[in-house]
Amino acid sequence: MLYIYSMISIINEALSLFIALSIGIYAFPYMNRFTRILFYQLITWICFYLLSYGLTIYQEETGVDKNNQWLMNIHLLVEALWLNAAAYNYSHTKARKFLALILFGAFLTVFTTQVSVSGFSCFANFAMAAAGLVITILYLLILYDAFRSKAVLWYTSPEIWACTGLVIYFACNVPYFSIFTYLNENYLNLSKSLFFIITDVLANIRYLFLAIAFFIVARTRTVSAVN
Repeated sequence: MLYIYSMISIINEALSLFIALSIGIYAFPYMNRFTRILFYQLITWICFYLLSYGLTIYQEETGVDKNNQWLMNIHLLVEALWLNAAAYNYSHTKARKFLALILFGAFLTVFTTQVSVSGFSCFANFAMAAAGLVITILYLLILYDAFRSKAVLWYTSPEIWACTGLVIYFACNVPYFSIFTYLNENYLNLSKSLFFIITDVLANIRYLFLAIAFFIVARTRTVSAVN
């Protein structure tokens, strides 16, 4: 029964991941470095996602206390690295590249401090909020550059679609995870509702927008080849 429930949950949560992955595989040969790094981040999250479900199912069946927080902490670190690397590679000036390095260093400081104090088995919620703030800043700057560009219309820009999805997701992460512990201790039902909205609804929006970005990459390359 647990297995069936888990499979239904995976289908509900992972449909956008499957769509983005399928289109991304097709579009991969035509991607630039920025979109390829976002594709690598997608694959990384899918691996962690499946591993997390497998771990909790194993813990449930063997009677071990369920705890995949340490795995999510590892993923947080890897995801922040991928997304900062994408922003760094997109940057066209030394100042913007330096800003990406500084902000990533700030995130690492928060992550290391919280893990040192709370332990690696506790979810690093303040580090998650810090990552959300860093990624929101970097990708808003990319959006600003992309909208200023006259090369293509905004709705035909893969960068705009991908960055919009990321900003929507991570900007909403910041206030929620900043008070994550307080909400869980005092308003658990509200915290569960917000967690569902962020991890399911906004995450699906994020990856559907990424799928659109990959589709534009593939379509633009195909149209160019035909012309």
